[in-house]
Amino acid sequence: MVDVVVTKNNDQAITGLRKENFKITENGKPQVVDFFEEHTAKSLPAGSIPDLPKLPADVYSNVPP
Repeated sequence: MVDVVVTKNNDQAITGLRKENFKITENGKPQVVDFFEEHTAKSLPAGSIPDLPKLPADVYSNVPP
């Protein structure tokens, strides 16, 4: 599985790409893209997502907001 983020010079995401727009190789050998799916982020108004609870020192989480 390979995740990619494609942006323009101004860091704006490029949308509408298809698997044909990518060339994947592993150890120099071409790989077939069996499945391709575009994901987009939705902009939410500020404050619409509650803050995560404060964690104790040296405790981390990878839970997405």
